[in-house]
Amino acid sequence: MISKINPNMTIIKQSEDPQYKFQIEYLDQSILNTNLSIHLLINDALKIEGASMKTREQYAKYVLRISKLIPIMIYATQDFVLFPTSAKNHIHYMLINSKHITNIEAYKCYTRLLFINNTSKVICHDFHTISRKMGESLRLLQHQKHHIFNS
Repeated sequence: MISKINPNMTIIKQSEDPQYKFQIEYLDQSILNTNLSIHLLINDALKIEGASMKTREQYAKYVLRISKLIPIMIYATQDFVLFPTSAKNHIHYMLINSKHITNIEAYKCYTRLLFINNTSKVICHDFHTISRKMGESLRLLQHQKHHIFNS
């Protein structure tokens, strides 16, 4: 079985369909709705590398020296890191795949993300938080690549 969270996904957010908790959006613009928790979805994806969400969060906290809005490295070998846009209990909480973002545009009340497939997504989060969290996820990848290369 292929994990629902894979390198082709762009965003996980609350589902627009009231029958489901979350929706996962992919590069091909398909959407998968699910009632599984984000924790279960991520742990399922991390099984491939023998990790868990808890261990990946601890690793990111150590490397980045942060304690809130922790990015999660899913597949180190595929530059696949998800970063959060807000606290988990926030109504507009989402996880974004940093690898697929080509540009971030700031507007007064929202941020527009441009993706590698020439699509864009308007989200209700401020530019500063999004750019900082994306930067942290990229630093996490760089640290991991350096670690793998030097071992």
